Amino acid sequence: MIAETVVHNLAANGIQRIWGVPGGSLNAVTEAIRREKGIEWMLARHEEEAAFAAAGEAALTGELAVCAGSCGPGNMHLINGLYDAHRSRARDSRRHRA
Repeated sequence: MIAETVVHNLAANGIQRIWGVPGGSLNAVTEAIRREKGIEWMLARHEEEAAFAAAGEAALTGELAVCAGSCGPGNMHLINGLYDAHRSRARDSRRHRA
């Protein structure tokens, strides 16, 4: 129920892709994404890769991008990509181009 609500709210806010590694604590989210029209689960081999992919998408599109990691080590692996996105102001990059 919570996973469906989260995924539905992401879709309602224009999110088209969620980058991540399925499994473990994300099984309910993965199933909710499968049922939600308009959102794709973008498979990554590693959570760090998923975070960098979402940051790249945000930088290229200027739109909000989403990555997901499982509980425990999965969330820790997101840190480098999220930090890079924050430092580069990935979502704001299109607004600052000349």
